Amino acid sequence: MDETVLLLSHFGNASPVRKVLFPDEVEHLEQAKEIVLSASDMACRMLLCVLLSIRLSQETAHQEGLESGRAEAAALLKKIRNNNIRHLEETKAGIAGIIAEAVHHLIGIYPPGEQMAGHISRLLAPLQDQERLLITVSPENEQGLRERINLLVDSYPHVKRFDIASDPALSDVECIVESPVGRVTSSLQAQTSLILELLTDGQERAPKRIADDA
Repeated sequence: MDETVLLLSHFGNASPVRKVLFPDEVEHLEQAKEIVLSASDMACRMLLCVLLSIRLSQETAHQEGLESGRAEAAALLKKIRNNNIRHLEETKAGIAGIIAEAVHHLIGIYPPGEQMAGHISRLLAPLQDQERLLITVSPENEQGLRERINLLVDSYPHVKRFDIASDPALSDVECIVESPVGRVTSSLQAQTSLILELLTDGQERAPKRIADDA
């Protein structure tokens, strides 16, 4: 089944998905973004982020990988549609990964790296007085974070030591920050907020990235 048909069969023809997918039904991209933000179900909101990313990517000439992204989103949505609780966490993690890919196609970078460092900086607030912090990310993000650790060092000069570790149980958009007195885990909702921030300013950043690649 065509992925667009699958999406519409799940949410209905008058659904937010249709409004985000088809430009002629939403006059401005800002309206599409408002639709995404108004979705109450987290899985639905994340899927809408993917679709909005695809649409923005199409409008800024980022075509690579978009069809596979649609197909993956449709496959994950099928799990949600089947209402299999056993697959719920797997499905959410998979959608988060697709969002990361969509953002990469949209603005030329992945949420990890500089964006992950910024996300970690926000997580650090409850532990900001500590001199030693352990940051745990997925194995895929470990090296990239090590290469950008200066972003954290510059922001938190009072922290004498940043240790970085990896945990295969973490998705590529999750991290844990720990100190001797506490632990902060990035939630799926917090990471989705970060993705929404990226999407919000993606239009301004995408043309520059295209120029850089030229």
